This record gives sequence, structure tokens and C-alpha cells, in this order.
Amino acid sequence: MTKTHINVYVTGGSSTQSFTQDKAPLAGWGQAFGPYFDESVTVINHAITDRSSKSFIEEDRLAAIDQVIGEGDYLFVHFGHNALPLADRLRGGVVAKS
Repeated sequence: MTKTHINVYVTGGSSTQSFTQDKAPLAGWGQAFGPYFDESVTVINHAITDRSSKSFIEEDRLAAIDQVIGEGDYLFVHFGHNALPLADRLRGGVVAKS
């Protein structure tokens, strides 16, 4: 059976977040993503300001997506492009060392 509807989940911080109209022209790329698709795709933006990959996971935001994402859906992840983990160890992600 072929899936007829696709959900695209978006995660990240302020550069990805959807902002309300009263914040315009402030906008994240996640809120501008939906119009690039037809009605067979729904973009669900879970991005939220001041989050890192670490805080997003610790706040169970990724777990919430994991509960509903299905086969054939997509997850876009965008964190860390302007994060300073050394300045704020609570927000910084984990860097693997080999």
C-alpha cells in the first residue's frame, strides 16, 4: 500500500520556528516551508526559540515527534548554527571525540 499523505516534521531554534503575525517580519524558515508542497504534504513545525539539540531532547520534544512520526514521513533537524556551547553548557550539544 502506498502512503498518500506525508508529514514533514521540523525541529530547531529561532531560525526555524514559526512566529505569530504580530512578530512579522520575523520568520523562521520552517514557517515558510509548507507552501513549497502540495496538499499531500503537511509541514508540522516543532521548532522553538532558544533551544539546542540537547535541550530539545531533554524537554521530551523529540520524544513527542517520535510518538507520531510514521513510515514515509520526514524529520528535518536544524540546530547549532549559532550556538556557543562553551558559553552555556546547559544548552550546548555533546561533541563526540574519537
